[in-house]
Amino acid sequence: GALALLLSGCPQSAHDGDGAKASAERTSKERSDEELFKEAMSTSDLKERVKKLEIVLSHREDPDEILGLKRQLLLAYAELGEIEKIEALAKDIPLEEDYPSAEIRNAIAYTYAEKGLKLDRARVLIMESLSALDRMESDGTLPPRMDPEEVRGYYLDTLGWIDHRSGRNKEAAAVLEEARLS
Repeated sequence: GALALLLSGCPQSAHDGDGAKASAERTSKERSDEELFKEAMSTSDLKERVKKLEIVLSHREDPDEILGLKRQLLLAYAELGEIEKIEALAKDIPLEEDYPSAEIRNAIAYTYAEKGLKLDRARVLIMESLSALDRMESDGTLPPRMDPEEVRGYYLDTLGWIDHRSGRNKEAAAVLEEARLS
């Protein structure tokens, strides 16, 4: 559906040859869900974003749309530091070797580091993200809108924070310097 297109980041017009017809055929619930999703993703109020995403998620049946919404919810929960909600939702999200999964791993790892919890698990997750980034960069599967050096900087920042919280301050300083140069 159109919501899946929004979740994938693809412009709707690229996929529905006759936009007016497609729009007329969508139900008012689908249109309101699309608007709610757009509002959720444009607000800086994370609690409001979560509330709206949860509503949209409760209306969806398409597995791809559900997965996309769960990923967005997990990222919002991570920004809020909601460990329990992150862990519960992560059980429903397959972590593959793609960019969205690397982003999810980074968010979980950073949240663990922020809370000073499960630092060994956080390190595994961020190393998997860095490995996936290297692979995507070398085989050309990194989404075109992504700057690999910018993404690497974010991931290295997470690794540095994990090292710092683990008491490895010398390693943290080196990693954070590398992140700054990315």
